[in-house]
Amino acid sequence: MELLTILILILSCPLIVTSEDYHYMAYVIQWVPTYCGRVNCKADIMQRPLRFTLHGLWPGNSTGGSLKCNPPPHGTEDKVKEVWKNSKTLEDNLHKYWPSLSSDGWTDEEFWMHEWEAHGYCTKQTLPAADYFRAAIVANVDKLLARVRNTFMTANMVGLGDQAYDKQHLIIALHNARGLPPDPYISCIPKNSSHVFLKEIHFCLDKTKLQRFIPCPTSQDTRGCGEGNIIIPSRAIYGSLLQAGG
Repeated sequence: MELLTILILILSCPLIVTSEDYHYMAYVIQWVPTYCGRVNCKADIMQRPLRFTLHGLWPGNSTGGSLKCNPPPHGTEDKVKEVWKNSKTLEDNLHKYWPSLSSDGWTDEEFWMHEWEAHGYCTKQTLPAADYFRAAIVANVDKLLARVRNTFMTANMVGLGDQAYDKQHLIIALHNARGLPPDPYISCIPKNSSHVFLKEIHFCLDKTKLQRFIPCPTSQDTRGCGEGNIIIPSRAIYGSLLQAGG
């Protein structure tokens, strides 16, 4: 039993990779109402909760698995921080589109550094830190985030009580929306034994320059969504999703 438990833990953890092992970079955006319905969020986030923000850029393999880096050497952080400290425009945009949401969590800068250490460091041979953070502010990022939000809002999928949708329904809605990257992944977190909440959308970037979206690889990973009963919540008040059974 101990061996079986160890194997399960190993298989359930993100793979540790080197820069040669990844095939694309996932551009992962998170639905704020889901996050802030389970975690107490900052006041400025709660002023405009019905939106997507960037969670991070994660290397992925050819079967759609998310990968994790070995820790960088001590002292790397100061040099990486220079990337945004040397560009006021980049720093302002990172604050705008890649904020740390939790009121008792990291600062924005700590959040960016955590994401780079966990998911950006191992790509450094093909992707310098400057390119990693610049890629977070992809061309027309504001339109991308708004377009994904509006796709679900226009289709009346947001906030209709326990109205739920299957994963394919959400994917078709994204596919039919103009100007969105092709073949994304959808991730969810549980509400109860039969329903889940929309958590994130994963788009895929070409790993060489991170300037072009590509179709995400075919994957069998359901990312917590199963095939159906996905709810897109509109309430972003701490405890609202917990009280609903999540």
